[in-house]
Amino acid sequence: MINNRKRTIVVATVLMAFGALMISGCMSTMSAVDRLLDKTIEAVADETAEEQTSDGQTTDGQSVSRSQSAFGKLAALENVMLFNVAYFQVFFLGGHDPNCDDFREGQGVTWEITGGDENDESLFTAERALLKRNSDGTSWWFLGYQSEEDALEYEVLMDDEYAPLEIVWRDADSGNITRHAFDYGEEEAPPQTGEESVVYSDGFGDEYSRSTERITVRSGTYTAEHVTYEISDAGSSVRLEYHWWFVADVPGDLVKYEYRQLDGGDESTISGELVAVDDGYVTRLDTY
Repeated sequence: MINNRKRTIVVATVLMAFGALMISGCMSTMSAVDRLLDKTIEAVADETAEEQTSDGQTTDGQSVSRSQSAFGKLAALENVMLFNVAYFQVFFLGGHDPNCDDFREGQGVTWEITGGDENDESLFTAERALLKRNSDGTSWWFLGYQSEEDALEYEVLMDDEYAPLEIVWRDADSGNITRHAFDYGEEEAPPQTGEESVVYSDGFGDEYSRSTERITVRSGTYTAEHVTYEISDAGSSVRLEYHWWFVADVPGDLVKYEYRQLDGGDESTISGELVAVDDGYVTRLDTY
């Protein structure tokens, strides 16, 4: 299980990024998270109700502890909730809609991400790798989100728009491999993952300023396109600055990003940079 300190750091970092998205008017990312969580909560509630009767018997007649069953459901629910952190913070690094077609099978990128202010800074490592492309347009990906204390690791089946269809993870306590399929129903499509879910996409307009500059990050030195975007909240003193550095021949195109939230004399930042591009990623969970 993820300890309380890690859970607090993760939530604080995610809320900071989502807060920036909300002020900028990009609300569909939050909507996509809500829809994923709603579906998960509904599935857990329905499955628990079907399995147990009022006297603690399962539908197949076998006795089961209520607390035992509830704990198992909540543990799975927590993992699916934490997956949403990995999905939006790792797959969409820096609020950028990546060019996932750039990845070869077995190729992945490692990022270092920091967030906070001068009094409290958190550090994470993020990994995103293409494991396998399927003939039907779906693909298997590895998503990892790691601090000094804990790690979140998932193998994810994505549809052709890179929305999650199924996730697989190893339970930290039992070592068992667990799967969860997202059932969006006939009338509800998977969450949007294109330009409405991100702060920047290659198809966005001219309100983003652009320049070319030489930049050095952990993975090397590049000539990058520097894209910037600024927005102020008319009702407060909050100003947001977004910065992205793009290199076309790097998988996913992005090599560095920064969010800066300025509120009066206070400044909070989230920044990430590419640490490595590696090959040799394969399933660790016998997923496919």
